[in-house]
Amino acid sequence: MLPFDIVLVRGISYKTDGAGEPVEAETAIGAMVTQVTRGAGESASRQPDLPAPRISLPQPPIEHTRRYFRESVDLLQEVQGASRGRVSQGPDAVQRIATEQALKN
Repeated sequence: MLPFDIVLVRGISYKTDGAGEPVEAETAIGAMVTQVTRGAGESASRQPDLPAPRISLPQPPIEHTRRYFRESVDLLQEVQGASRGRVSQGPDAVQRIATEQALKN
């Protein structure tokens, strides 16, 4: 008896001795070989139920992506530069960076 439901999973039961070691291992191995061989044959001959959809996602223009990246890097450098000198002035000075017009957005 299996401890949980494996309806969608193929399983092979086998006997074990008191120490948990397989008994009649050749029988279980033969069953596994048969199952794998049968499964390989089924998947090779089986037609898919539905054709795989072809999805084409629009790609942003590369120049737009480069410009956005460059602007992001420039803004990050501005914020880092503005915060370097203010860290020693305390947390209030660092928080004021957010209110500066150039760095606000």
